[in-house]
Amino acid sequence: MHNQHDTETPSMIHERVCERAHELWMERGCPEGSPEEDWFMAEREIMGPKPAEAETTTPTEQFLYTSAV
Repeated sequence: MHNQHDTETPSMIHERVCERAHELWMERGCPEGSPEEDWFMAEREIMGPKPAEAETTTPTEQFLYTSAV
């Protein structure tokens, strides 16, 4: 499966994340401190979840869990 990241250089992706982080910061009212909050959110939006963050349960496991609750 190909996605937009296959044709982008790391610097192009970095620039997109930077621009999105700035947009998020402005949407939050330009608060002082914690710029990493906006940066990490922008990375997740642009790059998608890291493999460790992807859901690891199968549909059957999910059903069993929600049925038992």
